[in-house]
Amino acid sequence: MNMNNLVLSFLKCRNGNFGILTAGGVVCLAATAGVAVDLNRMIDLKTELQAAADAGALAGVSSMADKGVGETTAEKVAADFTREQIGQGGGSSTATIVSSQVAADAEISTGPGGVKAYEVTVTASKSFEVSGLTSLLGAGTREVSVVANAVNEGSSSSAFSLFMVLDTSGSMADGKLDDLKDAGIALVNTLNKSNLE
Repeated sequence: MNMNNLVLSFLKCRNGNFGILTAGGVVCLAATAGVAVDLNRMIDLKTELQAAADAGALAGVSSMADKGVGETTAEKVAADFTREQIGQGGGSSTATIVSSQVAADAEISTGPGGVKAYEVTVTASKSFEVSGLTSLLGAGTREVSVVANAVNEGSSSSAFSLFMVLDTSGSMADGKLDDLKDAGIALVNTLNKSNLE
């Protein structure tokens, strides 16, 4: 029996095919379920990290604008505040965290008329272990990272700091996000108009 005949006879044979196909299908189905679970974990982690990084950036820029601290101190304030927010936990993610990192960068610049502008950027990341089902694909850990930026452009007149954090999560679907953006724009326009008067 030559090789061609052997391959043809194997392809024509139907004995045990169901078992082989089922075994292969179960492995694929399990891996797909694992990816779905880990994707959900990644989304939860990213939401939690973004909220913590946003809060840290706002804390850092506020410390420069309102308390007059320098760049190094503002970086420490932003990074510590972000770590504290991450450490409080309480999030919905069930992922096993392997490591987390937070870094902050602050900058003070002077614009026209001697007006100072303050900017803080926070970068945060977490690595987590993938589920056992995803590990069937050879994955071990995955990293989620976010960047938050807060800017306070000072004013030479009597000014106050106003920070707006807009919720962009899934709960803002069905036009709610557009309404929120319109309300934010209306608020800024109202404040600008009252400042000119």
